[in-house]
Amino acid sequence: MYALYLALQKGLDVNYLMFINNGSKAHRLNSWLLKLLSETTEIAIVTAGKDKSDIRSLLVKLGADTLISGVMTTSEHMKWYNDICSPIHVKHYAPLWGKQPLIALAEMRHLGFRILVIEVNTSLGPRKSWLGKEIDDNILKEIKELESGRGMDSIGELGEYHTLVLDCPIYRKKLEILESKTAWENSKGYVIIQNAILQSKMQRD
Repeated sequence: MYALYLALQKGLDVNYLMFINNGSKAHRLNSWLLKLLSETTEIAIVTAGKDKSDIRSLLVKLGADTLISGVMTTSEHMKWYNDICSPIHVKHYAPLWGKQPLIALAEMRHLGFRILVIEVNTSLGPRKSWLGKEIDDNILKEIKELESGRGMDSIGELGEYHTLVLDCPIYRKKLEILESKTAWENSKGYVIIQNAILQSKMQRD
């Protein structure tokens, strides 16, 4: 969502949000929320399979000339997107690439991003207590400590943690979680959202 925000700020015309059915289990478990994210951003959402060929086919079908990603720190992820785009002559634009993660997190909070942790892998550093919590000053402090002490990727690009943006400047309405539960599989914890709505930003919490 931060990459989308920056792309829109730059004046790019974004016609679709692409959900790739791969990676974070929490995102896949909560994929029903995509309809709400589409509504609040007023951008259509499309879903692609996890294989590169599936993503290429969808990009061609949509007539896309640019694919925007949120890659920030991981060269393997950058290469993965470039490998998708190059054969079909689609530009890969990563507005966050090279940005220092802790600075990016601070920028997002300053801009009014509300970021919910919906998945953690405690074997990679994150605290169990983060699950189901919004990133605040205390979590940011712990992320900084884990980055310096354990070398954890502080933006979570290696699967340390995954998030859901509840509110940000490009949302017309904020996402409110009404009912959820947590589940654990060994070191991995997930938030399973069972009920959520879009709520006017004028309405008080």
